[in-house]
Parts: sequence; structure tokens; C-alpha cells
Amino acid sequence: MPRFKIGDLSKERKRLKEKVVMENRSLDALHDELSKLTTEKEKKRKELCNMKAKHRRLDLKIDKIVKEVEDLQDIEKELVQPQTSVNGKNGLSPSLARQRRKRTFEAARIIHGGKDKLSVPTSIGLLDTAMVKSSKDILVDVMSSSKKFKRSVMPRVYKKLLNSYESSEENLIRSIAVYYSGGIVGKKKYRKIYKDSCYRLKGKGGKSVRLSIINNCPLPRLVPYNRLMPYIKSIPLGTIYSTYDTLCDGLDDDDKGENSAIVQNFSHPLQMCPMTMLMMFVGREEQMEALEVLREIESC
Repeated sequence: MPRFKIGDLSKERKRLKEKVVMENRSLDALHDELSKLTTEKEKKRKELCNMKAKHRRLDLKIDKIVKEVEDLQDIEKELVQPQTSVNGKNGLSPSLARQRRKRTFEAARIIHGGKDKLSVPTSIGLLDTAMVKSSKDILVDVMSSSKKFKRSVMPRVYKKLLNSYESSEENLIRSIAVYYSGGIVGKKKYRKIYKDSCYRLKGKGGKSVRLSIINNCPLPRLVPYNRLMPYIKSIPLGTIYSTYDTLCDGLDDDDKGENSAIVQNFSHPLQMCPMTMLMMFVGREEQMEALEVLREIESC
């Protein structure tokens, strides 16, 4: 019988095992490559999804920007329209007027400085520009139609001037003229004139309130009687001469006339009080009465 070649069988088995090992290695390498490719594919898929999402967001942003640009162009077209005015008030809608004020203030803030919405330099710059560049008619129309100006600003400016005038010597002279108008008014009548010229009753039986030109802008008051009389008594009367008795001495009574003047020797212009001016145009009897009053005042 022929002999079985065990050596060849062993070699063949060894070769086959090596082949299987090599095939397994190749298969493992293919599995690794497939896994790597699968991972790369998933990564690319995610990147693609992210890019698509990013594109969608960009499309939305582009649409929004385009809409804003179109809206801005529409707003600019509205803003460049001339501002109409009716009785000092602008004819714009409230929203457009607010936009214009905001943009005007922001532009002025860049020029004049300031950091907040209540920038003092900006406000001063705007007002100064308006006062210098605007005509008087425009300023009158705009300020007359402004409730804020009439109710809050004008009264504060006016009251400073009012207080200064009421405490001035000019008002004292005015009050003296009232006191001596048509002769001596007297305490009771002067106080009535003082009250009637500056106050009115609020409602039936109500309290007295100041007469005003506009809101919170009252008429200037006369000097109160208790302040007026000390001032009158403090005026030096100088030397008083009667043209009828002194300067016309030696003339016939017919030549002296009925309306002789009383001349007063003044050492200061303020001594020319309304009473003295009045006495230069009154008759003889009124002169004598006025002289008695002057002497009484001088003796007080």
C-alpha cells in the first residue's frame, strides 16, 4: 500500500491556517476601513445638516435685513418730507414726530457732547440754535402753542421779573401816582383800588385770587398802603413857594390868575413826586389844600 504523506498534510494545514489568518487580517482591516468610512459618512452628514440649518438661518437674516432696509428707505422718505405747521404745531403724526425729535437730538448730541438722554450741553445747543436761526414769528407761533412753555416755563421767567418790578422804585412811583390821582385818594379808597386792580373773587363768596394774563402770570400789584406811606413820608419836600403869594407879589389879583403854580425847590430829582406835579395844574383852593397835606406829611 502506498504511504500517506503526513508531512505534506501538515504543510497544507499550516498553509491554510496562515491563509485564514491573512484573510482574517484582511477582513479586520476591511471592517476597520468600513467603520472609519461609516464614521466619516456620519460626520459629513452632520456637517451637511449643520450647513443646511446655517443656510436657513442666513436666509432668514437676509430676508429680515432686506425688510429693514426697505422699511428704512420708507422712513427716510417720510423723514425728508418738509414739516408742515398749523398754528405753530407740526402737522406730522405723533410717531413720526417722536422719531424726528429723537434723531434730531441724537445728531445734536454728537455735535454738542453729552452722554445721556437729558444731556445739558445738547439741550443748550439746540435752544441756542433755535433762538438765533429762527425768526421771531416762528418762535412766537411755536412757543404760543406749547403747553409746557405756557404752563411751566413762561410763569417761572415772568415771576422773577414780576418780583423785581413789584419791589422796585418804579412801582413805588406808580403807586404814588395812583394815590394822588384826582386829589388824594386816601387809605380806604387806595386799598380798594389795590385789591380791585390785582384780585378777583373766585366764585360766589369765594376767596380772592390774583388776576392773571395767562396761567400763573399775575398782574403786577401796587405797593401796599402800609409800605407806601412810609416811603411818601420819607421824601424830602424841599422849600415850597406859592407863585400866587410869593413869586407874583406886587401884581394885581387879575394878573396873578386863578391857576397859579406852586414851585418847589428840589435838591434831588426823586423829590419831584406825583403830588407836586399835580399841584402845578390845580387851582387856588386845591393848592391850599395840597399845601396843608404836604405840611402834615413833612411834620410826621
